[in-house]
Formats: sequence, C-alpha cells, structure tokens
Amino acid sequence: MATTHGGAWLHLIGSTDVPLRTGKESFDVHEVLVSSTSTGSTGRLQIGWDSTTSTVILANQTFTSVMFQPAGVGANLGTPPLELRMIDIAVGTLVFGRCWIDGENGATISMFIGTHEFDEFQE
Repeated sequence: MATTHGGAWLHLIGSTDVPLRTGKESFDVHEVLVSSTSTGSTGRLQIGWDSTTSTVILANQTFTSVMFQPAGVGANLGTPPLELRMIDIAVGTLVFGRCWIDGENGATISMFIGTHEFDEFQE
C-alpha cells in the first residue's frame, strides 16, 4: 500500500523489485485500488515510469492518468478498482504515482496497485 498527497511523486516500484513469477521480463500497472481518502472530492491519479527519476516523467510523457470519485471519506470505501492503460515496461523500470484533488492541498489517498507480468519485453 502506498499513500500519496498534494501532487508529489511517490516511488511505487524500484529497480530491484522483481516479478512474482520467475523469468518474467516486463510488466504493466493495470489497476489501482484506492483504499482510503481524506476527502470525498473527485481526484486525479497519475502513474509514471522511467529508468532514472520522477523528474523526467512529464517531459518524456511516460505516464498514464485516471480520474476517480471516492465512495466516501476514510478507509474501506468499497470503490471499485481503477483500470489503467499503459505500455509494457521492462522489469527494473522505476514506477511512481501521484494524486491531486482540486482545492485540497493536503488531501491524501492510500492505494494498492495491480500488475500484469509478461514473458517477453517488446518495445
């Protein structure tokens, strides 16, 4: 579980994180489950990836975005997982996440991510 707030990038997957199944060469983040929020307002979530740092994600356009409407405030919201569309990326690529909610500079969300793992990496 990761908690992010205020539009700051949070490191979700590191270069030494390995697939659950041995031999997989690439993966994608296919869903996010928002498990708690500090506000019931509509929010935006970005998942970005790069081989070096979060500072180049926007310039390189290596991100995907989704909007979400929490089912309430607090934990165990019952909100369905958010489906994401992104390219397959090589194992070892850094993955970051961030959220922002209009007018809520200190708002936070907690989330879980789901990944698909693939046998081959195809650029």
